Amino acid sequence: MNKIVIEESDMKFGEYNPDKIFHIEECSQYTKELKYTGVQICEFVLLHKDKLLIIEAKKTCPNHDNAKESIKKFDKYNEYIESIAMKFRSSLNLYASILLGRYEKGELENKKEMLRFSDREIVFVLVVKNAELDWLSHYNNKFNQILSQELKIYRAKLIVINEEVARKKNLIL
Repeated sequence: MNKIVIEESDMKFGEYNPDKIFHIEECSQYTKELKYTGVQICEFVLLHKDKLLIIEAKKTCPNHDNAKESIKKFDKYNEYIESIAMKFRSSLNLYASILLGRYEKGELENKKEMLRFSDREIVFVLVVKNAELDWLSHYNNKFNQILSQELKIYRAKLIVINEEVARKKNLIL
């Protein structure tokens, strides 16, 4: 069986078993019905070590310390945070909607393990290629605050990592 590699934000995610990955950003449920309505979505959903990971990738992130320098930098920082939080929410909602039958299962139909949702730990994962390690804890705290309701409702977790950590976790090549 051919393994899947997804190139995003100058990183190569993979190699993944096709039965354990749902490229939600490219799925027909999103591209045909939601993409042009303003809904933004993460890159993909991955079944990894019995956890359901919702993965968003970025090349860079603003330094949170610089956000205090000007209103423009503060606004840019907040826009960055809000856009990613919205992608996590929309991705989880679309995935759950597919599993609830609001949309056809499409390519998920043949991915039986990915259809099991109720007993999987859900983890939102932001991978920022060029983030400094000392920035990540601040982003982790900020996203945990902004997504606190989703994290409580779904009993989910969230991690913010850089390319180095993602490689150690076998998420990227």
